[in-house]
Amino acid sequence: MERMQFGSNALMTALAAFIALSMRQQLFLPTAGPSSIRSPSSTMTSQSDTTVPDSPWQVRQVATARGTVRFVEGFAGPYGLTVFSDGTLYVMDALRGQVVRFSSSLQPLGILDSKADPSEFLHSIARIADGTLLLSEHRKGWIRRYADDGTVLGYFFASPSDPTLAFVGPVNVFVDAARNIWVTDYRAHRVLKFDPQGEFIGWIGAKAEGGVTNGFAVTGMAQESSAPGGFNQPHMTTVNRAGEIFVVDVANHRVQKFNAQGKFLGWIGARTDGTVTQGWAKEGASAPTGEPGGFQRPTSVTLSEGASRAEDVLIVADTSNNRIQKFRASDGHFLGWMGEKTDGTVTDGWEMTGKAQPGSKPGAFIDPFGAQIWNGFLYVADRGNTRIQIIPVGQ
Repeated sequence: MERMQFGSNALMTALAAFIALSMRQQLFLPTAGPSSIRSPSSTMTSQSDTTVPDSPWQVRQVATARGTVRFVEGFAGPYGLTVFSDGTLYVMDALRGQVVRFSSSLQPLGILDSKADPSEFLHSIARIADGTLLLSEHRKGWIRRYADDGTVLGYFFASPSDPTLAFVGPVNVFVDAARNIWVTDYRAHRVLKFDPQGEFIGWIGAKAEGGVTNGFAVTGMAQESSAPGGFNQPHMTTVNRAGEIFVVDVANHRVQKFNAQGKFLGWIGARTDGTVTQGWAKEGASAPTGEPGGFQRPTSVTLSEGASRAEDVLIVADTSNNRIQKFRASDGHFLGWMGEKTDGTVTDGWEMTGKAQPGSKPGAFIDPFGAQIWNGFLYVADRGNTRIQIIPVGQ
């Protein structure tokens, strides 16, 4: 089977190949022609627009007090993003059922048209040890495997011998530094771990028969739970260099931390009495809040590594509070938030006090659904504004 390649292939050739193969596979469809989009290090004016010929995406850049903020626009509903180590950006445009790939300089590289109904809510993509791409399709309850050029290879963990381990609603796939594969199953209320070859290791969460796993369980089903170590709609997982696990727990309005053996270490967020944890709390129940350091239906957690583990920070998309929050990963201490303040101005750096409101200015967000720092820039899937924002922040 001939495969289409990324690069500057003529659009008509790409379209012909795509049409001929579309009934059997879904491929990254190259976009037309070279782009005039400039890299992050280019000299930028106070505001400018650059458009790729025959491309639906536009890059806009605006000078602000904190530096130049860039927007990638032209999406219907960006429900997530992933920036790989080489700066390649993948955007899950869920409302079109597509994944769009960009170079580190925001040159469009192709579209993976999964043929998914918009209601499937494509959320994440990851590259595993053998180079295969894994794409989660939440409502279908499966994870599809693709070659780097977009050729469909099949499904990941599609028919486990133990039916209690089958995916129900996987929303996120993450690959750690050891190349282990982590699947966050939103509707099954658990996080599953696989080795680099895709062999199942175990899962963490609240057990259907009661109690929490307190380590990795190898069989059985999970249930929703507000108990420490249990989940109610977990949405994303990240793992640090020591193997410690961080999970954003949407309906419990918190982020939880586990050690490398899957044992619960603590949670951050707001308590039911309205106070906010100052570090990893080991007991108590969480509640939604707009106070700094608390959450209201957060949807993503990513790790930005510092020179040492003590300098690692967590970046959390606090979706229903329309802001991005930052925490020190080691002790869970709150380090600030970013977004539009209630007086209509936008934070200039990481704000320690006050609340956020929805906004469309540079550095403001509406329902942000994913955030990640790469190379000193904060990438945000600004879902309500149907755009990606790229904001200079340092670590």
